Amino acid sequence: MPMIESFACDLCDFQLPTGWGGYVYVTTDAGKRVVCPHPGEFETIQRITGLGYSEADAAGRVGFNDHCVCVECLKQFDLDLKRDARACPACSGSNVNRTRELVDQPCPSCKKGTIRRGSPIRWKLDPDRNVLPVPAIVKDIALFAETRVPSAALQPAYDAIQTVEGIRRNDFFVICIHLLGWWQGDYFSDDTDPKPSLGPYDLKWPWVQGFRRVVECIPELHRLLRWHNGSWYFRDEISADEKRGIKNYAREHYRPPVMS
Repeated sequence: MPMIESFACDLCDFQLPTGWGGYVYVTTDAGKRVVCPHPGEFETIQRITGLGYSEADAAGRVGFNDHCVCVECLKQFDLDLKRDARACPACSGSNVNRTRELVDQPCPSCKKGTIRRGSPIRWKLDPDRNVLPVPAIVKDIALFAETRVPSAALQPAYDAIQTVEGIRRNDFFVICIHLLGWWQGDYFSDDTDPKPSLGPYDLKWPWVQGFRRVVECIPELHRLLRWHNGSWYFRDEISADEKRGIKNYAREHYRPPVMS
């Protein structure tokens, strides 16, 4: 899977959405655009349209939204530049740039710094984060994402996932970074809190079956998460403070891999 990238000013706190500069979307029968999360784009397209990718694309039901910013008023929004006018929805200005067009260019906010790809993500952290509860398994997953060495708590799941037919060598790492990315927050909207769920996923994909095997093999992870209708959710009994503790720990201690 492609590595997650960050885009931010190297001098001020201005930053653009983290990800790949945009995302694939599919339209409903009513024309509403629905985000196709990676790596499940084909699954989402099939679920929304009832068509395979090629058929949906030929029917005009698939597109790509670029993350954009208005250089004049700094409003950030998404546009399909093959279909949409390059215009700001806030001020109607036409001085609109895609995220990738701003890389190595002057920062539109401070005018002094430069937009860099791979700049550190400046997550907002809660001031009371040091007293919030953080499950040990969250720390283990963050450490594995950095070192690729499973802790004693992760080892049973690391071994068990290898028994899933079609699993790839890298899929345990993929599962860990999906979890950490969910816990950190939503890369594809203005919302600074994590999405309520991770998914939807189709169980026909081996790595998704492996994901379920991982949760089943780790009691502390099974205590946190439940599978429902193709998505992962926090269990109802998980407190708001524990969720905040997980979010803050993931934001403070995990850095997504960046393309060189």
